[in-house]
Amino acid sequence: MKARVLKYAVPIQMDEIHLTLRKDAKVLSVHLQLGAPQLWVLINKDVAEELTQERSFIWLPTGVTLQVNDGHELVFIGTVLVMAGNEVYHLFEIT
Repeated sequence: MKARVLKYAVPIQMDEIHLTLRKDAKVLSVHLQLGAPQLWVLINKDVAEELTQERSFIWLPTGVTLQVNDGHELVFIGTVLVMAGNEVYHLFEIT
C-alpha cells in the first residue's frame, strides 16, 4: 500500500459540509491550522483516484441540540477550541 495523507478545509458553520473524498479515505483527525479547521484523511495511492463518494460532516457547538434524521448516525471526529477557547465545536460525520 502507498499511503498518503490529504487535508480538507472544514469551515465552522451550522449547515452540513459535503466533501467528495476517495472511497478508501479514512478520517484521521480535525485540528486548527493557522486558525482554520482542517480535516486530515488517509488514502491508499494504489486505489483508483476516480473512486470517490460524497461524505457529510457537521459541527455541533457544546450545549446545542441537533436533530438527526432517522436512519442516520453521528460519528465523532474531533473537537476544536476557537476564540481563545471561549467557543468549543465538535465535528461529526453523518453516516
